[in-house]
Amino acid sequence: MNRDTRFGAVGSGNHAGSMALDIARGIPTEIDELTGFIVREGERLKLPVPNCKAVYRLLKDLEIAAQKRVANPR
Repeated sequence: MNRDTRFGAVGSGNHAGSMALDIARGIPTEIDELTGFIVREGERLKLPVPNCKAVYRLLKDLEIAAQKRVANPR
């Protein structure tokens, strides 16, 4: 990655991230394996991880809503 890309001078392309594609398709994302792991380890070790918890909860809610949308299209 060159300096222009790092500082936003050059776009990163038109490809959506894998989680965005999963949400659009209404299929489970890898949030449980990624951020969910950090949240569970934080709880196990009694370490606060409030930002990770917030991201995890927001993405889980989005994932659930997308699954409901795909299951019950209007």
